[in-house]
Amino acid sequence: MTSGIEFDPGSFRDPAGRVIAREGRIFRAVSPGKAEEAKAVLDAPFFKRRAGTSIVATTVSSDETLLRALEEAADGAAYPLLLEHEKIDAVTYPFEWPFSLLKKAAELHLELHLEALEDGYDLSDASAYNVQFVGTRPVFIDTLSFRRYREGSYWQGYKQFCEQFLAPLLLTAHCDIPFNDWYRGSLNGIDVRSLAGVLPFQSRLSLQTQMHIFMHAKLLNRIQSHGGTAGSVRKGLPLSSLKGLLSGMLRFVRSLKPRTHQNTYWKEYEFKNSYSAEDALLKRAGVSRFVADRKPGTVLDVGCNSGDFSELCLANGAKSAVGIDFDQGALEAAITRADEKHLHLLPLYQDLTNPSSPQGWALEERKPLVSRIKPDAVIALAVLHHLIIGKNIPLPGAVQWMTSLAPTGLLEFVPKQDPMLQGMLAHREDIFPNYTEEAFRRSLSDHARILYEEESSASGRRIFVYER
Repeated sequence: MTSGIEFDPGSFRDPAGRVIAREGRIFRAVSPGKAEEAKAVLDAPFFKRRAGTSIVATTVSSDETLLRALEEAADGAAYPLLLEHEKIDAVTYPFEWPFSLLKKAAELHLELHLEALEDGYDLSDASAYNVQFVGTRPVFIDTLSFRRYREGSYWQGYKQFCEQFLAPLLLTAHCDIPFNDWYRGSLNGIDVRSLAGVLPFQSRLSLQTQMHIFMHAKLLNRIQSHGGTAGSVRKGLPLSSLKGLLSGMLRFVRSLKPRTHQNTYWKEYEFKNSYSAEDALLKRAGVSRFVADRKPGTVLDVGCNSGDFSELCLANGAKSAVGIDFDQGALEAAITRADEKHLHLLPLYQDLTNPSSPQGWALEERKPLVSRIKPDAVIALAVLHHLIIGKNIPLPGAVQWMTSLAPTGLLEFVPKQDPMLQGMLAHREDIFPNYTEEAFRRSLSDHARILYEEESSASGRRIFVYER
């Protein structure tokens, strides 16, 4: 903390600069040792070519108020340069990205590194947290990671890239295990030594996997056994070799794809569900009316499946949509939909009963999802019964949490006589006597004003539009 300035708690690791969020704008204060190089990067051909698309738009700021506050910094730090970045509304983390988004981020990182080398610049690290998404388009945000290339430099971020990009992708590609929960548990990715212990034997047939995982793991074990040193003097790496290493990794990453989780029940739910074509039209009309009336900037689609209703929200005036779901196949389908139709839709992995929470240093380095994504409206179609009946979340608590997500929203209530809910109760005892439409209506009224409600299916489903 400085005079009237609060640095972002996740930007403390780089001594070259700190991020400041101020009145809806994003700044980066740059230290004296990095200032001249940072300004030179802004003029580099690769940066100008990519800025505003795959590198965050960045300018030198002359905000006098902020500059004076930096000069009066209580900790004695000096920041002679102030940059302003274009604000990215939905800040997300790698463990929230489906496979395809992590792969896109990895490809961008490698492409930028290669382009920077052509112009005499290098990357000092390979953190996946340096990438954010605008819809499904990856954007590199840490401009201070670029530095002038030094002859003989190694790939400084090699281990970090393997842990934060490659190892998670390989876990899913070779083991059919979604990387998200494992990644979230460690924050810094997946240790290559741990991955080497679980990869199937046939993965050893890949020369790239042998080099970047199995041989890498052996080297790390050797370093550990030597007290932190490999026991030999490292020689410089020619520029051509560095480019070759990066190009080979890029080809390898591009070849990776997830295995069997592509075809899942929820991926196909848009076309294979328990309601009729008439019910589908009724529900779509209700969502369309809600969005057209409320005119939200960003819609949070809870339980987005393949993104059908997110697309509908965008078609009816929403500027952007964030979809959250736990089903990997459905999320991949939503990404494909967004890519093919150029939708401003960002599909993310979330378990609603265990959403992203505060983590990292002092529990502030990585913030909870609900503090990073501030939608103007939320839609949750046929979601609440999965929490209440499927996960034993009390009805009042489920409603309270859902209404806390946005100032206005549309919730769908599914009654017990609905075929979907009957199927859920077929194999368990009905211990939910308080799961009724009237109880739902009372709980919703405790936290919001119900604007209107209407039928959304012949089985008795109803949508409720509310305002906090």
